[in-house]
Parts: sequence; C-alpha cells; structure tokens
Amino acid sequence: MTNRATGAAYPAVTAGTFERANLIVHPPPLLEMFGELTIRMAESIAVLQCQITNLRTTRDLLLPRLMSGPLTLPETEEALPVSL
Repeated sequence: MTNRATGAAYPAVTAGTFERANLIVHPPPLLEMFGELTIRMAESIAVLQCQITNLRTTRDLLLPRLMSGPLTLPETEEALPVSL
C-alpha cells in the first residue's frame, strides 16, 4: 500500500486504492486457531504490563525516600556480597 500512496503534502492511500487492493482472507477455522494460540500471549502481555507499571510506581515512591534518608534498609547477616 505504501507504494500506491499519493499526495503532495503527505503520502496517503485513497479509498479507491483500498477498493482495488487484493487482500488475503483466511478461512475462519484458521483465524480461530490463531486466536486460541495467541490469546494466552496477549493475556500474559497485559499482566506483565500491569506488573511493570506497579513496579515503576513502587520504585518512584521508594527510591527518593531511600536516597534522602527517611527510609533505611535493615542490615542483615544474609546480605549478598558485592562483587566488582
């Protein structure tokens, strides 16, 4: 479609170009199979995006308090060694 775009100010595809375009239409059983295979991926993406948003919010709330001093981390014997 980009090869058929026209226009002086910006390239655009006209309605007539869409009407003349050849489209591949997959059979409904194939579309259903694709949907069944990919819905879990889409759901996982949505859950992960929510988790990312929550983690960013938590970081943005806690990091300034940690850096300025009102929030301290307890010293523990199980602290992981820092490797350089």
